[in-house]
Amino acid sequence: MKRIITLLVLACLYAGKIFPTTQDECGTLWQYFGKKPAEVYQKIGDYQAKLKADSNDYYADLAVGILYFALAYPTDLHESNAATNVIAYTDKFLKQDKDNPLGLVYNGVAHGLLARDSDNVLVKMVEANNGSSTCDKAVKLSQGSSGEWYIRFMRANFYQGLPGFFGKRDIAREDYRFVETLYNKDTNNNSIAGPMGTVYFYLGEIEKSETNIDKAIEYWKKSVQLNSRFGMDTPEGRKAKKEIDTFSD
Repeated sequence: MKRIITLLVLACLYAGKIFPTTQDECGTLWQYFGKKPAEVYQKIGDYQAKLKADSNDYYADLAVGILYFALAYPTDLHESNAATNVIAYTDKFLKQDKDNPLGLVYNGVAHGLLARDSDNVLVKMVEANNGSSTCDKAVKLSQGSSGEWYIRFMRANFYQGLPGFFGKRDIAREDYRFVETLYNKDTNNNSIAGPMGTVYFYLGEIEKSETNIDKAIEYWKKSVQLNSRFGMDTPEGRKAKKEIDTFSD
């Protein structure tokens, strides 16, 4: 029995080396946004085991960083130190692949989360500016690629929450419109459909700011539907429900 257990452990360790983490795999981890923390931590443990088996599996560092982002992003329920962990793991990843747009955008938005959570005005300014420059670099590097929509989606999520004096909200609007246009061309593309719940919520907020309430409600309803479809409980999905209740007759 001991021999069987040993062989199983060795098999798991070698599996991490035989099947290293890929960028495509990292691109699917948005599915953990809005999941219960216990589920996210379990998945983090899986990738940390892969790193233990193969320290050169640098995409596993990116995967762990993305999963910590899922814990850091919610404004009201975020886990302590999660944003710091996002930066630590993406920094490690970027040492191997310094111009990777996916790694850069998560790193940049994590700096934005530090700005959000800090009570120090100077820290807020420094972290927001650091995050902005990193996200802009990520978008520039991603232009014309199949993943450009996601990089712009992530930047928009960061920019829409910045105070107006940063002058980033028009960029956020353009980014959300870019993603919406792409999704409308292929609504069966689940890789885009999942994040669209967040896109629709903020497009609804844009319409609300322009007093187009009927159009805003349409967007919020789409947000709720997509979050339900993917079993997600995102902050934007919850806010969309509240907006519908507030503005519906």
